[in-house]
Amino acid sequence: MQTFPIELVENAPISANTRVLRFKKTDGSNFAFRPGEFVSLHIPDENGDILKRSYSIATLTDNPLDAQVLELVASFVENGRATKWIWQAKPGAEIAYAGPLGQLVLPEEKPGRLILMATGTGVAPYRSMLHQLRPWLEQGLEVHVLFGVRERQEAFYLDDFRATAKAHPNFHFSLCLSRQRAETKDEFSGRVTARLAALVPNMERDLVYLCGNPAMVDETYAMLKAAGFGVRSVRREKYVFSRN
Repeated sequence: MQTFPIELVENAPISANTRVLRFKKTDGSNFAFRPGEFVSLHIPDENGDILKRSYSIATLTDNPLDAQVLELVASFVENGRATKWIWQAKPGAEIAYAGPLGQLVLPEEKPGRLILMATGTGVAPYRSMLHQLRPWLEQGLEVHVLFGVRERQEAFYLDDFRATAKAHPNFHFSLCLSRQRAETKDEFSGRVTARLAALVPNMERDLVYLCGNPAMVDETYAMLKAAGFGVRSVRREKYVFSRN
């Protein structure tokens, strides 16, 4: 697969266990992607090996076919070889990437209701979709973003989702805290799967996206399948955190 050189322009903490990385192309051209896609970073380690790691694109732009910056988020992985580079890399560092890839993109036709469910950095592709959702939101589409974390200090991009909810009453954002009590009206105590169940998913109208922890994705898919959902009504992407 063809790769392209990119330069790190920003590397900063965005939550207690997550960093945001922003890249530009070294040749001065812009990025083209579909919201929901991911890229594969080719990260050098201290042994000279190239580590291939996939990250969903979080870039928020009105024109994803001509984006100046590639924005990614990465979670800390204990003893992770890629984590070491990510946590230490300085602006100016150059690596390569392949992509974009993936099928976790918005459909061509507006669904009856759209549910975007994530844990951890799995929320990144939904952030990239916010501007593209505007026309459907203005047409009255009901959208739910369910973001599951253990504690609120692990959450990020809250301002973007809350601003969209404020601008569109049919856009609903839920921050699900599995280890803390809810303190605001858009917070919910408990697992993100419980919040989904409270929405009473309907196989005849709902399109459900699942992204993040493999256990959550598998559990939720099994629940939806038992409720009659077919493969065309559920789109999923698992994040596997590698230490090697």
